[in-house]
Amino acid sequence: MTITDELKQKNYSIFKQKLEEVGVDVSKIDGEIKDKLINGTFALENSLGMGYEGSLLNIVLRTLTPFALKINELLPEKIRVEKNKLVKVCLLQHLSKIDMYVKTQNGFKFNPKIVALRFGARSIALANELGITFDTEEIEAILGCDKGSNDEQRWASRPITVVLRQANELIPLEAMFGK
Repeated sequence: MTITDELKQKNYSIFKQKLEEVGVDVSKIDGEIKDKLINGTFALENSLGMGYEGSLLNIVLRTLTPFALKINELLPEKIRVEKNKLVKVCLLQHLSKIDMYVKTQNGFKFNPKIVALRFGARSIALANELGITFDTEEIEAILGCDKGSNDEQRWASRPITVVLRQANELIPLEAMFGK
């Protein structure tokens, strides 16, 4: 799958706009990681239609975030996640993929030159370098997808973590059956 340069640029503009709407300073994004964000891939392989230039923002904006918002709406009001907090975490959770995956002639490969951190921890570190901070619930949510299915901490997760994990788990289903 491929998307046009016009759609990549549009996705980038929407990404920045949404971050600004939730109170994130995006000034360093333009100068430091703009091109990587525009062309970043969500996945290494394109077997499920998720590993192509521009897929990172395309999937985060058009699949992950809408799924998370819909899942959140299903929750009883007293445990729903505040929308701006949920959107912020959705937009930034996969940020690390701009450095984790590098373009090759045949697609993408894992970048062997980076520090060995899981993608959630790496996303937090990269956001921190850009002056973006998170509260403890947001950190838990971003790190939540780094946990294995048998990790006991999964069962004591905050609502934002559960919503984000469920939305992430639906992305491959959408890729396989939703198109």
